[in-house]
Amino acid sequence: MSLASTRPLSPKVVRASMGTIFHTPLELDVELDSLRTRFARIACLDMQGERVQAASFRDFDCYLFDNEARGVPREQLIALHAQPFTIAGCGSIESLNPAATVNMCAYELSR
Repeated sequence: MSLASTRPLSPKVVRASMGTIFHTPLELDVELDSLRTRFARIACLDMQGERVQAASFRDFDCYLFDNEARGVPREQLIALHAQPFTIAGCGSIESLNPAATVNMCAYELSR
């Protein structure tokens, strides 16, 4: 099963990344089952995870993002042993679009 969340070279994403997209390795249409054999530590986003501001957020080999409507099925996250993290909000926000989510996480990783 492969999932896509947004087109990484769409004009909005390129503008939002301020050029970083051209210096960041991205993979598209990745079979989720292949991640466990390729990466020892996988992070994902979840409403119940540790905050992305935590120092431990920087310790991962792979950061898994998906679209906000479906997300990665919980069973697959468990099978991948993915560590959940969250972007703290004010409580009334349901979700963030993938471009904003990746942007906030990339900022935290670069701090």
